[in-house]
Amino acid sequence: MIIDALKHSSSGIGIRISHEIRITRGPDKSWIEFWRKDGKPVNAFDFFNMGLHIDRYNTQRTYALQK
Repeated sequence: MIIDALKHSSSGIGIRISHEIRITRGPDKSWIEFWRKDGKPVNAFDFFNMGLHIDRYNTQRTYALQK
């Protein structure tokens, strides 16, 4: 559901402009990683302002990708 929103909605287009996105699909679970193109830490407001409501995310993993 989130993957479709990222590909086809205006919110998804906006978030792809400002963030790098990696979608990983595994046998047991799949996940999406985001990091900002400008190098600043990712926060929930990045998605809220785009109209994407993400309740739970791992900021430590996202931050590690920015380094």
